[in-house]
Amino acid sequence: DCRYSEKKMRNGRYAIIYNSVPDIQDAVHILENCEMFIGNRLHMIITAALNRTPFIAFEYAPKIKSVLESLSLEKYSMQWPIADEKELYNRIDFIINNRNSIIEEINDKLYSKHQGLINLYKKMDYFFMNWLILYYINCFSKLYKS
Repeated sequence: DCRYSEKKMRNGRYAIIYNSVPDIQDAVHILENCEMFIGNRLHMIITAALNRTPFIAFEYAPKIKSVLESLSLEKYSMQWPIADEKELYNRIDFIINNRNSIIEEINDKLYSKHQGLINLYKKMDYFFMNWLILYYINCFSKLYKS
């Protein structure tokens, strides 16, 4: 079961902060039902992108920047620790105000970076890689059937 807390943000909206997510199915469900994801865990960032959930990724390690660059989505990342809290709030506001166009951009980048994703999967651990490939195929088959 997920452990989380709620926090009211400056704009009056609520953020749900998850301290743990027990498995990938819960993570996918959470990401499918949220306006945006903010975090630093690589697999969650990738899963957010695959779900076309707008995100802000905190670069705590070079792998985050590397993956986002390979997907041409590096503009949705910030260096960790955050030097300018105001910049974070500006990015959150930007995502809220431009959510639909960001979703389209993520979709376009993922589609055009198909080969980049295949290379990315090769770098990941075997179990997660297999799940992610199946999930990716399922997402694209649903997307292009309609």
